[in-house]
Amino acid sequence: MNVLTGGYLPEFGRSTGGAVEAVTKSGSNEFRGSVFGNFAPGALATRGTEVRQETGTISGRESLWNLGDIGAELGGPLIRDKLWFYVGIAPSFTRYQIERNLNVRVPDENGEPQVDEDDFTRTQPIEGTQQHFFAEQRSLQYIGKLTYHVSTNHTVALSVVGTPFSSGGPGRFSLLPDNGAPEITVIVGAPEALSTLRGRNGLDLGLKTSSSFFNKHLLLDATLGWHLRAAPCVPRMARGRAANISRRMRCTTGTRYSSSHAAPLDAGPGSTGSIPAWPSHTS
Repeated sequence: MNVLTGGYLPEFGRSTGGAVEAVTKSGSNEFRGSVFGNFAPGALATRGTEVRQETGTISGRESLWNLGDIGAELGGPLIRDKLWFYVGIAPSFTRYQIERNLNVRVPDENGEPQVDEDDFTRTQPIEGTQQHFFAEQRSLQYIGKLTYHVSTNHTVALSVVGTPFSSGGPGRFSLLPDNGAPEITVIVGAPEALSTLRGRNGLDLGLKTSSSFFNKHLLLDATLGWHLRAAPCVPRMARGRAANISRRMRCTTGTRYSSSHAAPLDAGPGSTGSIPAWPSHTS
């Protein structure tokens, strides 16, 4: 099967990254399967070196909340020595917490702003103004494969592979596709006006035949593939006329839209993606 999407399905034996032929597992005359999972709480993650900058009235900080994946695979015979199946599924998730603080400058005895040893203005959070938000991404990888042994010299395999993911959404920020970091750290403005729903829906169907002729002196493999990649971008929009207008607009990379206007809010990073149906991760 010709695969055009990037990604990796280690448990299912699929490697992608261009127009290459995927190598996937197949069923056999014995039922075999496995279950796997990984979970990493943010409390066990080491924070990187923080790059200090001048703190304004609004400051923010991001930290990993959790990440993980689970999966299962199963293969076996539908008709022994004739027809085999193989299926696998692997959802995964990543979540960051974003802390938002309102700050006030610390004055000296003359009422002038104090500076610290690194020449940064001293500030302190205003009590009761701290807020927490989340940025998260959810993805799903799945595969299904049927292998039919027509005869000793002829085999046919039908496979389907999908890799949808979504990031952000109502009440959540998304992760940037290039580095996996939250799309925003310092929340200046209404959060619902700055968040974006990103995603992608990749689907590949493949039909492959393998035949041999002249006592296996001549081998013939033929592959027919169909690839779908849906990648719209949906900014968060307020209700009303602006929202109706925005739904008819195409999101362009590098542009983010405000919730109350159909015009660009800033030139911050944007993305493209589809929106697969996937429940929110609430752990």
